[in-house]
Amino acid sequence: MDIDSALAGNQGIFRSFLAFRIDSGDKELTNHINRCKKKKNTTMISKTILYKVVIEKIIINVIKNKYFSILCDKTTDFSTKEQMTFSVRYVDIEEIQIKEFLGFIELGSITGSVIRDTLIKQIECYKLSLKNLPGQGYDGGSNMSGRINGVQAFILEDQSLAVYIHCFNHQLNICILKACEVQAI
Repeated sequence: MDIDSALAGNQGIFRSFLAFRIDSGDKELTNHINRCKKKKNTTMISKTILYKVVIEKIIINVIKNKYFSILCDKTTDFSTKEQMTFSVRYVDIEEIQIKEFLGFIELGSITGSVIRDTLIKQIECYKLSLKNLPGQGYDGGSNMSGRINGVQAFILEDQSLAVYIHCFNHQLNICILKACEVQAI
């Protein structure tokens, strides 16, 4: 098996991206594919395997730098499933602020308590600790930002130092949308 056969055919965006990286001179990826020649079908380039590898590296960095904040936003996909984006933000050893997207999480309900339970489960799944969570950021929806039944209030019950910050980009987006509306004459 060679690089061409490993990435041959119309195999989608992911494999096309790998082929692009090889064509662009990515030596590490090229060497990996060449090493896999001996293993026949085992290229270890499936999106599932690489997703796990990427997430694992991100989580190792988060744990190494100890403190992290969570950033989430809920959305409805085209099949009307409620989902939530899940990102972490941390400061690395060089004092550079890093924001990493970890994925989409399907929500059973959009109540603050269900979203909180889903977040806690995800944080624990990544072996992160709430005691290292100094911040949380969401949009201004009452189920996210509410002082009594919002996600931020429930997270504060578990970690009193997890300061809630309203997502300024979300506020800016709403302001721009309102400013762009054409007034009726």
